[in-house]
Amino acid sequence: MSTKQYTYLRKIWKYDEGNYDNYRQILRDCDWNFDSLSVDDQVNLVTNNILHAAENSIPNKTVLIRPRDPPWMHNEIRKNIRKRNRQHKIAKISQTPEDWTRFKELRNKVIADIKTAKINHFKKIASNLQNGNISPKNWWKLTKQFFKEQNTSEIPIIIDNNEHYSSPSEKADKLNKYFNDQSNVDDSQASLPSFEEPNSSIEEIMITESDVDDTLSILNPTKASGSDVINPRLLKEGSSALAPHLAKLFNSSLSMSYFPSNWKKANVIPVYKKGDKTNVTNYRPISLISCLGKVFEKCVFKHLYNFINDKKLITPVQSGFTPNDSSVYQLIDLYNTFVKAIDDGKEIRAVFCDVSKAFDRVWHRGLLYKLRRMGVKGGLLGWFGSYLWGRTQRVVIDGSSSSYLEIKAGVPQGSILGPLLFLIYINDIVENIGSNIRLFADDTSLYIIVDDPEVAAGLMDSDLHKIHEWAKQWLVTFNPQKSEELVISKKSIPLDHPRLSMDNVEIKRVDEHKHLGLIFNTTCTWRNHFQEITGKAWKRIHLLQTLKFKLDRRTLEIMYNSFIRPLLEYADVIWDNCYDFEVEALEKIQIEAGRVVTGATKSCSASKILNDLKWETLKTRRYKHRLINFYKMIHNLTPQYLSNLVPQRVHQVSNRTLRNNDDFSIPYARTNLYSKSFLPQTVRDWNNLPDQLKLAPSLNSFKTLLNKDKRKPHKYYFFGNRQSQILHSRLRLHCSSLNADLFDNHISESNLCTCGSPETAEHFLLTCNKYSEIRNRTIDTIPLNYSIQILLEGNNLLSDSLNEEIFSKVHEFIIKSRRFN
Repeated sequence: MSTKQYTYLRKIWKYDEGNYDNYRQILRDCDWNFDSLSVDDQVNLVTNNILHAAENSIPNKTVLIRPRDPPWMHNEIRKNIRKRNRQHKIAKISQTPEDWTRFKELRNKVIADIKTAKINHFKKIASNLQNGNISPKNWWKLTKQFFKEQNTSEIPIIIDNNEHYSSPSEKADKLNKYFNDQSNVDDSQASLPSFEEPNSSIEEIMITESDVDDTLSILNPTKASGSDVINPRLLKEGSSALAPHLAKLFNSSLSMSYFPSNWKKANVIPVYKKGDKTNVTNYRPISLISCLGKVFEKCVFKHLYNFINDKKLITPVQSGFTPNDSSVYQLIDLYNTFVKAIDDGKEIRAVFCDVSKAFDRVWHRGLLYKLRRMGVKGGLLGWFGSYLWGRTQRVVIDGSSSSYLEIKAGVPQGSILGPLLFLIYINDIVENIGSNIRLFADDTSLYIIVDDPEVAAGLMDSDLHKIHEWAKQWLVTFNPQKSEELVISKKSIPLDHPRLSMDNVEIKRVDEHKHLGLIFNTTCTWRNHFQEITGKAWKRIHLLQTLKFKLDRRTLEIMYNSFIRPLLEYADVIWDNCYDFEVEALEKIQIEAGRVVTGATKSCSASKILNDLKWETLKTRRYKHRLINFYKMIHNLTPQYLSNLVPQRVHQVSNRTLRNNDDFSIPYARTNLYSKSFLPQTVRDWNNLPDQLKLAPSLNSFKTLLNKDKRKPHKYYFFGNRQSQILHSRLRLHCSSLNADLFDNHISESNLCTCGSPETAEHFLLTCNKYSEIRNRTIDTIPLNYSIQILLEGNNLLSDSLNEEIFSKVHEFIIKSRRFN
């Protein structure tokens, strides 16, 4: 459903052209007298000073934004489209041949201009993608323009109760109301329990100029600004001039237990998820808050986190938002437990609990209570109250914004402190749980290894009841209807397990469940997971194929490595015990990507493609990933629960002196499933490593030694335009349309050139008389003695510039020969 085009004005800052010496000098000359000013007035003074310095140091302009226009559109094309449309009306009225001829000329010009604009646009994107200094955010933004040209950010008419809302301001109001409604909790009947005073406490924080300067120096300058329009680049560039004044402001805020009101305002950008685009429930909010406020939060975060970490106040079963932990680490531990139990002939019951809007519905009074119970008190606790209460948000669409609405619950989205505050809020859910519980932020899972089905069911039912009671106390909504149970078993006659329930709702038993991005099934095999990742990867490969002739080799390779290969490698250390046919299915995807990147045809072998690209097989990469993970486990670079899995050394479990005394004892495995899983297989692989690798003093040195035989791609293979790259690669890979290649690949009945000799690459490039004159002007001008191998592959002993010169002459010869037209 379309709506009319709304345009708006936007101020654009040319940060790359800024005079930052002048910017810093203006900041130093500004009035920074905070005496007698309230905290809010201090913030206004800081904001005005920064913007004043920016206005006088950084070029900026106001531009008209047309949200619906494709990215390649420009004013000249718009002007010609208007001319074409006017002429079309004239021709329809006059019906004269002259007017129709004029219309066709204008129409053809528009078509040609659009084609040229698209080509130039994609060339510009390709050039930007190769820029080593481009930020990850901008890289993905550019990449997605290839994978989806159309503007998916546009929000069409919003329909609610059969009412249509079409203007940007109307849509913003409806979406803001919906988002705000998700952040409400009914605490009218809630009460807080008593608690014992903690043994240690923190009641004040002093932020130093060094704290602020360190935080400013690591800011990401590409991040978006909030409602105060101060970009992080302005803060980073002005760090030396700003740090002392910001430190004074931050300490003033802390001493007065007051968080600045301007920093509690959020601009919300609605992002489409899936489903009907006219329905507000199919959008999620992205909150943009003040960068200055986030700098302040970062300084506070350091002090709060150090206190919590030193006192070990966060449960060790929490893997979300915790340093040195990750979703993959939790998955390694879970899967190892599951397959070990299966190996022991046991069954496992696992329940994955669904939580509604957990971050958005944190009860503020409850969170402050939990902060107090952890030891945060005095003025600092008051500051956190000010930080949480009185926050507002507005939705911004196409330059128009809704009115502000107050946020009455939740941790601030987009904030630095929000994730840590959420961990504090959910932390005590694990208390008195009898089965095994794992958390990843709000993802809550329970599991138990079953000895007696009745006992196990009773314990899990009891735990689910405790979680439900905890949720009622703290106003968290668990959804038993959406929670799922997985019974994992390899028994030919599985046990009869009583059903589980939560809040009198039976938990649905399923054959598969996706947990932290990995699909578990009832037998701990990977069929379901592979179906998903190969399906997604092939869709992206097909999109990559459409770009085969639009983009050069370097850009295509970057896109595969960044956009497709991660799909094939997420948590790969866990599922490396997959079946051989599943391994092959993944390798086929990588080889197809290699064909796109090199331009190789179907007749080219996988080994030639990998050799040309200097890519490792995915299997080799998984082997290395497992060893790197194990090195981290040995050296306590992973969470303790993972390091605890490292088995004892041989000399620790045997009284005899053996040649392999320092090896790790390999966990006993009865089944292939467990034997080939991460721990037993990686211990075997580790024991087979040379001592130099095992004794590597650091993770970086271990990685360097592990990759010492890895070949680097030749930079000069990226040289030239796309057509030349492909034709040259095909000659090198023996899959060109030369008759010798066609004959060898069983496509042609003869390998002969029209001159009578076998038409090999050597014949074509060096001896065929048909191309003597072209050869004299191109290849024969190369300033060294060359062989066919050098012409096709270059030579690592030569400089990159000389190799590029060789390739330039070869490319020129290939194109001018017109042999492959």
